[in-house]
Amino acid sequence: MKRKVAIIFGGKSPEHEVSVITGLQAIENIDKEKFDVLPIYVAKDGRWFSGLELLKIETYRNLGLIPEKTTQEAVVPSDTEKSLMPLSKSLLNPFKKNESQSIDVIFPTFHGGIGESGSFQGMFDIMNIPYVGPNVLGGTLSMDKVVMKQLFSQNNLPITKYLWFYRSAFEKDRTKILPTIEKEKS
Repeated sequence: MKRKVAIIFGGKSPEHEVSVITGLQAIENIDKEKFDVLPIYVAKDGRWFSGLELLKIETYRNLGLIPEKTTQEAVVPSDTEKSLMPLSKSLLNPFKKNESQSIDVIFPTFHGGIGESGSFQGMFDIMNIPYVGPNVLGGTLSMDKVVMKQLFSQNNLPITKYLWFYRSAFEKDRTKILPTIEKEKS
């Protein structure tokens, strides 16, 4: 029996479009003999959608039409079954019962911000839904590049030379920071 993998992409990030491309590449390259794939698109406003139209790159030329071509979904957690539940009944048959789609694992392919920061991982943990990738702590730490470099350094892992400062300090008085950068560069 094949496992159902929900590949989730898009999201509330400036890297939204890159995430869409990554999600579609993951869908295209996953072993279809081992896994059934369910695409889940997260719109820039945070709504979740599923449907076969999401498999076509042309669908993303006009993001405003996605709600018309797909089904808005919500995650339904439980200890026995993890699934997506349509939020609205079909206009074609309003008496038809909404049927959930069970999922075995979520494969996030987000880029930047909320998608990589551990936020989604925390939500998946609370709902007992298995997922691919780092846990909450791993996602959170890896998004803070300074903290990650400090952790690598403290554990004797090789890292490139770096210098960090707050943007506000640079904007307030760059004449103090630029000489430090020049000194460190050489």
